[in-house]
Amino acid sequence: MTSRNQPLTKEEIADGLGVTVDAIWRWTRQFQEWLSVDAHCREKGHDSADVQIYRIVRRTDSDIDASIVLPERAELVRRALWSSQRASSIRMAHQLERKQADIERWALVSSHGICLRREYAWLRPLGSSITSILVCGCWTCSGDTCSEPYALLWTLDADSVVVVDKNADYIRNARDWLHRTRRSHPYFGEYDVEFLVGDMTQGIAGLEGDTFDLAYCANVLYNMQDDQRAVQVSVEQMARVVKRRGWVVAVEPKFGAEFEETEIESRIGAFTVPRQLTRPIDMSPRFEEAGLRRVDLPDAPPYSYCYRK
Repeated sequence: MTSRNQPLTKEEIADGLGVTVDAIWRWTRQFQEWLSVDAHCREKGHDSADVQIYRIVRRTDSDIDASIVLPERAELVRRALWSSQRASSIRMAHQLERKQADIERWALVSSHGICLRREYAWLRPLGSSITSILVCGCWTCSGDTCSEPYALLWTLDADSVVVVDKNADYIRNARDWLHRTRRSHPYFGEYDVEFLVGDMTQGIAGLEGDTFDLAYCANVLYNMQDDQRAVQVSVEQMARVVKRRGWVVAVEPKFGAEFEETEIESRIGAFTVPRQLTRPIDMSPRFEEAGLRRVDLPDAPPYSYCYRK
């Protein structure tokens, strides 16, 4: 990153370089991708890296034949900036600086942030229809990150998310992680994130109907497979809390797995073994009985259920 110092005004830079202030304003508009400031914002100042860019522009501009006028003149200066190693490094530093918040967000959610983006990208067709999200299921042990709410917020550009889980410890851990993260990364405070203890199978107390644009769960319904009534109640709860035309999405890949790992207790301790599944399980009837309409999204992962109210 470029080092910061006392901001300089365009007037100060013009005086130092021996050019007019109008020239500085014109250069800022023409070559702002190399600069750290908005071309049309008079309140912001320049840093030392900007001064170096203006110096390259001035030197190049003064070497161009006076008979050459805009836009050809600006294009020649732009080519000179591209060929200048110093100008290119400053431009790259400013681009990274503007994107730093997004880079850090994904690094905090997972060390494999790009994989997370790819994992949730199939939901992007929901687009501008999503501003509020309910995430059912937390699975957060001490020190872990509850990644789903943040990944959904940033993928769908939503404003708020409520995370609900019946395990009070999971909710407490997720809330504590958010509080710690907000102290070191203030942009997490830009989002309205709420955690709530509640059981989908009993009705989610404290959540009014017709509230959310999206209700989402992943690998949650699978854990209720031995009690189809619990699955049905859970789906109906998700349907209840979304608005008319809202979305209910469940990602349940284990329903299609050929086997799962199950833990066995024995005299010598606990260990896991594969348990064969006789056939894949189709959960579509549960959503249809809740009065939802299926929507097929391109690139949706196998055994994902995407429905609309």
